[in-house]
Amino acid sequence: GSMVSCHIEGSARLVIAPSWLISYREVSLPISLARNFKVVSATADNGDALLQYREVSIQDGDWVILVRPPSLGHANVQPFKVRLWDKPCVGLYPGHCAEFHGDFDGDEMQLYHVSGKDSVSECEQWAPISHDPFANARQVYSRLTSKGSRDEGGTLDGGRFMEASNMSIQEILEGHPAPLLSVESRMKPEMV
Repeated sequence: GSMVSCHIEGSARLVIAPSWLISYREVSLPISLARNFKVVSATADNGDALLQYREVSIQDGDWVILVRPPSLGHANVQPFKVRLWDKPCVGLYPGHCAEFHGDFDGDEMQLYHVSGKDSVSECEQWAPISHDPFANARQVYSRLTSKGSRDEGGTLDGGRFMEASNMSIQEILEGHPAPLLSVESRMKPEMV
């Protein structure tokens, strides 16, 4: 009975928070975790095997495997490329919420650092297993903000699309029932 809730060497467990500034294949990790997280590795920085072990910490661009317990399906375990940030939590792109059965209400994820050449190669082929549900909305937003949607003062007009939704400000003011963000990420509309 002591295996439940025990810490596994080379792993970390943190609360997840939304991170819109990363790509669909990335995860944001705290700089403080990267600095203090040490794992034993038998590989050099380029992934080649070494004859002796060494301690390594997480670097920007490394790979980690995220696990969302309980692991009910293959989507609950996925590899991501690391981007460091200054917040004390794991930054997860909101498009992954549905597959991880998470909704940013205090959910935790476990992570495991990957350093071997073959393991990194497998992560590159494996990640991620589904498509970005916000890709179309982000493309429309980009198109609208880059073309003549600015007034004479240079600010965007009230009809532009918002970053975290596929709805215009007008639709939100009119009380549109459910933004795409809440539907795709399983979040309650009032949390958006």
